[in-house]
Amino acid sequence: MKLDHQVLLHLLIDMADRFSPLQAPECVLEVQALLAKDKVEVSMTPESLLSFVTRVLQSKDGNFGPLSAFLGGYLGQEVIKAITNKFMPTNQFVYFDCLEVVKDD
Repeated sequence: MKLDHQVLLHLLIDMADRFSPLQAPECVLEVQALLAKDKVEVSMTPESLLSFVTRVLQSKDGNFGPLSAFLGGYLGQEVIKAITNKFMPTNQFVYFDCLEVVKDD
C-alpha cells in the first residue's frame, strides 16, 4: 500500500488547504474525479480511501518533533551544499511520507 498512494498523496497535498478533516467525503469525491480524468487507477477500496484522506487531512497542520528534526537536518545539509558549491543540492520535490505516525481511529 505504501508504494501505491504516491499519486494520491501528491493530489491531497495540493488540495489540503481547501478541505477540512470534516470535509473528507467531499475531498474523496474530488480525488476520485481527478483520478478518473487522468485515468489513474489506485488499488484502494472506497473505505480505505476515505480513511487515508481523513488521516492526511487531520495531520496536515500537525507538528511532530522527530520529523521536524529530520527535515531541519535535511534542509541544513541542502543549504550547506548550496553555499559551498561542493555538491549538487536537491533540485526536485521531496516528499517524506511518514503517515505511520498518525494514529489510526
